[in-house]
Amino acid sequence: MIDVNKIPKEDIKSRECKFATYCPNKETGEDLHVIKEVIHLKDGTSIPNLKMVKNFKRPFWVTRKGYQNHKDKKEWEDEDRLTRYESSQVRLQQAVAKALGTPWVRGSLRDLAASPYLYGTDISSTAVIKKKYQDTYPDSFSRFKIAAFDIETDMINGDERAIMGSLTFKDKIYTAITKDYLKGIADAIPRLHELLNEHLKDYIKTRGLKFEIEIVNNDLDVFKRCFAKAHEWGPDFVTVWNLDFEMTKFEQSLAYHQADPLPIVCDPSVPEEYRSFRYIRGKNKKVTASGKVIPVRPANRWHTALFPAKWYLIDSMCAYRHLRLSKPEEPDYSLDAILQKHLNLTKLKFPEADKYEGERWHEFMQSNMKLPYIVYNIFDCIALELLDEKIDDLNINLPTANEHSDFESFKSQPKRTIDDMHYFVQSHKKVIASTSSDMGDGFDDETVDLRGWIVTLPAYMVHDNGLACIKEDPGYKTNIRTFSADLDVAASYPNGELCFNISKETTLKELVEIHGVDADIVKMNTINLSGGFTNAVEFCTSTLHAPTLFDLLKEYNREYKPAF
Repeated sequence: MIDVNKIPKEDIKSRECKFATYCPNKETGEDLHVIKEVIHLKDGTSIPNLKMVKNFKRPFWVTRKGYQNHKDKKEWEDEDRLTRYESSQVRLQQAVAKALGTPWVRGSLRDLAASPYLYGTDISSTAVIKKKYQDTYPDSFSRFKIAAFDIETDMINGDERAIMGSLTFKDKIYTAITKDYLKGIADAIPRLHELLNEHLKDYIKTRGLKFEIEIVNNDLDVFKRCFAKAHEWGPDFVTVWNLDFEMTKFEQSLAYHQADPLPIVCDPSVPEEYRSFRYIRGKNKKVTASGKVIPVRPANRWHTALFPAKWYLIDSMCAYRHLRLSKPEEPDYSLDAILQKHLNLTKLKFPEADKYEGERWHEFMQSNMKLPYIVYNIFDCIALELLDEKIDDLNINLPTANEHSDFESFKSQPKRTIDDMHYFVQSHKKVIASTSSDMGDGFDDETVDLRGWIVTLPAYMVHDNGLACIKEDPGYKTNIRTFSADLDVAASYPNGELCFNISKETTLKELVEIHGVDADIVKMNTINLSGGFTNAVEFCTSTLHAPTLFDLLKEYNREYKPAF
């Protein structure tokens, strides 16, 4: 292991921040930022490093006293009208309260942001660190290094705990197998190596695979040993296809063995007082503006695992979907389906088990073909690496699209937009305002209601052309249709605001009402205002009470009735 502190400064070309993790210790009022960086040397070599910065000072701004003459929030303010402060992230709330002249206030940061004089607190300290690296070394970017992780669970004994797990990283293969799974199998490891040479010989040759296989005591040890290898190898991403499955099993294993996750997931070099672990599941349902609850498909969710390590745990399935939001959804987001689409490759199959599918296939393999099943588990990881090497999702596309934002924010376009706007506005010598828990003002009740702006086609306007597919009532038309389509306004936000130059600075007046016109009609015409030329007749007839085209035709026929 190279001691990066002993590298001469003149040998360093640049430093690159892959990601940073915020680790607070609220008891002591101190914090630690654990940064996964890559040091690029002038001789072309790169050295991964875990850098720790204690009590990193991030900026925020407060309006100078002479300019505190407004009650409403501004969107941004000129830097020369602001005072710049710095604070550690863990003490930010107290520092903001003091800077606002209200040190006695104990509300949350979002509550303090109700002040119209607070700016720049919405961006995270980790994003500030990443942007600082990018500004200092603007040409420093390298592909992310990807390791793949996968477990298999017990389908025979009913507990569904992990019986094996594999971690692959280019030419390195590590597999942990529980001793109970291999019970009764003589010479298991040598026989397994023979099967690996038989089924994976092409990949052994092309990728130079080296296998390390270990027999462990139980399901928790599977996770312990695989994560320990990840700490040792230090990839940038450890990826899983459908991360929530693995993390659910990890949580169940921790609970069963009453184990502490911190020594397992956190890098051994991180001081114990700053170790932390949080797993945040992506929402499995969403509520529409009308109150309807809609389930969210697994691929459309975004799970986040937060802990300080050399690697970031990420879901390849969710990344695959979110990098292709502009394209139609896939009918099947299983790894097998995506492998076939991009690589014309399938997961490992065995003729003896061809007559089984789903859970029955796994049950058969675990009962009758235990060693080949381990090969299957290993190949799942290799295939996931091969997929990313082909489509470049994790090694380049997602990090590039995410820029300086945190990976946990990747699904949130508004959050990433706020991060981008923070630095865009700053490049114009301004700072963006902080958002509070309530961004309304006293005039919101008088102007056009901002709720319920999502336009849906009312049910009574849907043409009755559904399929007549009820055998007992052949003439009854259902709501089942062979073909359906959806039309949305592409990229309306924030493009609409940009095109119309909409902001508080450019808004002189806001519409309250149009006498004699229903509020719903006003709202509908406001939505369609950008298509003024197309919707001109509708605007005139619904808002200005002009005659419709049918009225004009009727009047024309009355005045100029043809003689024949």
